[in-house]
Amino acid sequence: MKRLLDVADVKISDGDWSAGYQYGAKGCGLAQAVTDDCNVTQPVFIANTSQAVTARAESGYNSFNVVPFSSLVSFSPHVRCSVGEEVAIVESATEKSSSSYVERVLKYGLTNWAGQIYLAAPEVRTVAAGSDAKASLVAALKAFYDMSVDEDPIVGLGLGAAADLSGVLASTGPFADLKYYVSPKWNIAEIAVTGPIEVQLSGVATIQGISTSVNRTNVEGTRLAAFAFDPCIAVRVV
Repeated sequence: MKRLLDVADVKISDGDWSAGYQYGAKGCGLAQAVTDDCNVTQPVFIANTSQAVTARAESGYNSFNVVPFSSLVSFSPHVRCSVGEEVAIVESATEKSSSSYVERVLKYGLTNWAGQIYLAAPEVRTVAAGSDAKASLVAALKAFYDMSVDEDPIVGLGLGAAADLSGVLASTGPFADLKYYVSPKWNIAEIAVTGPIEVQLSGVATIQGISTSVNRTNVEGTRLAAFAFDPCIAVRVV
């Protein structure tokens, strides 16, 4: 089963996370039109129809702040049961759970996440669910292509939607080349479409200590993450 980190542009870095990041969303200002050379004052827009002609003369980017967040994995075996592998266990679990927690924040954000990029941001377009998952996917892709000038879609699916669409996404079908991922952390019927998604991850940092009151070894692993995508061409089914 493909997860988010299997289709995203993932970078691992332990640089300065305190400075934060900004992401330039070109989809907010990039539009495409077809015009008759003899009637240049009245172009017919075929992508990003919400944008005025003057939008293309601007900087072309809306900057969004990208806020790092972190995952915490803990393990507290009894000291008498310690086998010396606690740190390795926590490091492995933290790495393997990375896709899950990034998917969760991508879809639902965090407390006080207003103003940040995620799939419930106001810039993300919504389309009504269709009669079934196939109709919903088609509606979301149609909305994406109506807005996107130069990006290919990446589809995010909940477990139920993925099961319902398994035939549609088959390797021999019309959507064989469509990039998609499945998230067990989303509601099962969720469907969302974005352009490319960038994910930055730190390495795994661990701390270890002993709680003498309960005689347990405590190991905690932390991994920082941040993601970015262009919300101006993103779509979610509601």
